[in-house]
Amino acid sequence: MLGTPRSVFALSARQSSPKEAQWTAAIEAHLPSGYERLASRILVGMLIIVYVKTQLRPKITNLLTAAVGTGPCLNYPSSIHR
Repeated sequence: MLGTPRSVFALSARQSSPKEAQWTAAIEAHLPSGYERLASRILVGMLIIVYVKTQLRPKITNLLTAAVGTGPCLNYPSSIHR
């Protein structure tokens, strides 16, 4: 299926260096024409960018992004430590 046009591209990169603007410019230089950036989000050490076909963009409404902590849980019951 390689070479088949896609409706959505979701890309992620380690966010150490370069920064979001540099990643965006590099991605858009190689992305086929007819796509636009829908959303981007910087998380701890990671950048996520989503592109959609331009003709689909008007159909996408109420777009929300959020970050949810998923780190290690250190709240153990005290009975474990006895």
